[in-house]
Amino acid sequence: MTFFDRLKRAWQQVFFWQKTDSSTAEIASHAHDDHALVLAVTKTKSTKGLKQLRFVNKVLSDKEKRLFWIAFLLAILSLGALITEIIRHNTVTSPSVGGTYVEALVGSPKLVNPLFAPANDVDRDLSSLIFSSLFRVGPELQPMPELAESYQWLDDGKTLQVVLRKDARFHDGETVDADDVLFTVAAAKNTAWRSPVSALLKDVQTVRVDNFTVQFQLPEARPSFLLDLTFGILPEHLWNDIQDVNAQLADLNIRPIGSGPYRVTAFTRDSKGAVLHYDLERFDAFYGIKPAIEHIRFRFYPDRKTAIDALKQQQVNGLAFVPWGDVKSLNASKIHTAQLELPQETVVFFNTKDSLLQDVKIREALMKAIQPSEILGLLQAPSMLVNGPYPFMDNASSTQTPDLDKARQMLNDAGWVLTEGASIRTLKTKDINNASSTPQELTLRINVPEQPDLQKVAEALQRFWSLAGVKVEINVSDVREIVANRNHQVYVTNIQISPNQDMKPFWSSTAATGAGYNFANLADRDIDAALIAIDQATSTEAIAIAQQNFSDKLQSKFAAYFLLRPSYAYAISSDIKGVTNEKISRPSDRFQTIHQWYIKTHWTWK
Repeated sequence: MTFFDRLKRAWQQVFFWQKTDSSTAEIASHAHDDHALVLAVTKTKSTKGLKQLRFVNKVLSDKEKRLFWIAFLLAILSLGALITEIIRHNTVTSPSVGGTYVEALVGSPKLVNPLFAPANDVDRDLSSLIFSSLFRVGPELQPMPELAESYQWLDDGKTLQVVLRKDARFHDGETVDADDVLFTVAAAKNTAWRSPVSALLKDVQTVRVDNFTVQFQLPEARPSFLLDLTFGILPEHLWNDIQDVNAQLADLNIRPIGSGPYRVTAFTRDSKGAVLHYDLERFDAFYGIKPAIEHIRFRFYPDRKTAIDALKQQQVNGLAFVPWGDVKSLNASKIHTAQLELPQETVVFFNTKDSLLQDVKIREALMKAIQPSEILGLLQAPSMLVNGPYPFMDNASSTQTPDLDKARQMLNDAGWVLTEGASIRTLKTKDINNASSTPQELTLRINVPEQPDLQKVAEALQRFWSLAGVKVEINVSDVREIVANRNHQVYVTNIQISPNQDMKPFWSSTAATGAGYNFANLADRDIDAALIAIDQATSTEAIAIAQQNFSDKLQSKFAAYFLLRPSYAYAISSDIKGVTNEKISRPSDRFQTIHQWYIKTHWTWK
């Protein structure tokens, strides 16, 4: 009998429990006539195959044993590889419910209530997870239904009828209905509550149609009104017994109950009453897509540096709105970043009331000298260039085309010339009697907040305008100083547009005085008329046309250079999956996709 025959017979004997017959004796005779072994094998014919492996060393020779065990190992490895390949091609990793995410917030909670939250970013962050609203703001600043199951415009766009979902529940189990919506709107409009939301609803009347249907009656058509209904809804049955004058003192502001994806389970204070952390838990009865992360803890820090240190020391898993310059100091193997974009722009404002800059040709020349792509590279941050006042809208008629030679020629034409050997332009005078007097130099002053990225922008502008023959100095200034004095020439700052993209706070004539943010000090009838036309538009298409018209008119005034849309880093522990780049309307909206985040995973068959 050959070795392979003997190996086959031994394999069958070991693994298939065959009865021992005369062939067993034959095997034994070739295996040094070990009759005791033959009897042992015979007696164990009903034992499991793996247990019979102990007889292999008795049946085979040393050389044969080596070959057998090699073959056995290869068979096991092949089987393992086959099983692994089958699993790999037929299963996927899926998020599983569980885990705790800890985020650092700069500041502290005061009133965790959607009617008060706009006054405090920390309150708004917490409220966005605890409460839900009729609508939310989508990534392109478009309204998207949340508690609203459906809606329609009636009465030529003056009445909005909203039908609520029937499956929405508050964290105490009560149904969200029309009475809750009516109470929340009434509370927001109540002067005793002192809610920042009141300005959005002052001319709005509400009508209860049935248990789940509400009408909002407006004095005139306002298509953007849906974006005003993005505040959370309060539970009427809990708030109804609280006196209006005590609204800000109610315990529900610190132990809130809403209908959002997370509910409050605990919070701690120090001996001075400062809140140290908030604990939230996944609300299993949430009507929408339920999040996979089971617990969220917010820790509060007095400043960003302390919060970043906590992230470095792994005391927290995440920190939002980290400047890109600080990202380099984080451990790249343990921290990854997502990009957050707000409806925000870095704008170079020219004071149109300044004696030099009131000449539109000077302002246009200065804009021509700016090289935006060079500034973008200097910042080394994933930001986007813009060419108009709306951060997320492409302005096809932008006048912001860089041309240094054209800028120099325009300054020459305006009377500011470079004499031979000079680097700074001087004003050409026609008065021959004053020829010996000191010529007036072309000088500019840039004011900028104490922010590293904005200061880099100011330094780049200084370089560009120096190449055009302008002497430039940079002063660090607080926005309050700019608003109070209004004697700046050029002001570089970031402005954030509201979700409804209202430009009046920055460009109406009334905002050019007092505490307004019209940093160009531009009071122009055409601009005011264009802003009014946006408010009077009665459809989404009409709003878009009116916005484009406003943008075109504003660009023609050369009152500001719209430079870029900055982005910020969302630094997240590598253990947290599913966090992606987002365009958001306000900082708290970064949690709108939290249902996509997860920590735990499990295998599922395709």
